[in-house]
Amino acid sequence: MPRDAARLEAGERIGFGVVGIDLSGITQGGRRIPWQEVERVDVRQGVVEIRRRGDRTPWTTLPAPGFPNLAVFLTLADALLRHHEA
Repeated sequence: MPRDAARLEAGERIGFGVVGIDLSGITQGGRRIPWQEVERVDVRQGVVEIRRRGDRTPWTTLPAPGFPNLAVFLTLADALLRHHEA
């Protein structure tokens, strides 16, 4: 985990299957959401939900089973969200 955090700080994008994160936001396929627009990233009933502020439905949902390094993804996403809220 410290290595991944250092990679992010160096400006790298870290991939978690079909989702990637970097200092500016989250990508999935050709879509991107900046951290300033992310309301939350969490797991509910076996599904990873990424929610955009003000939207009624998730920006994306992905099955939690089989999500690569889910704990690392959630920890890094939480840290980046807190950083952009400050």
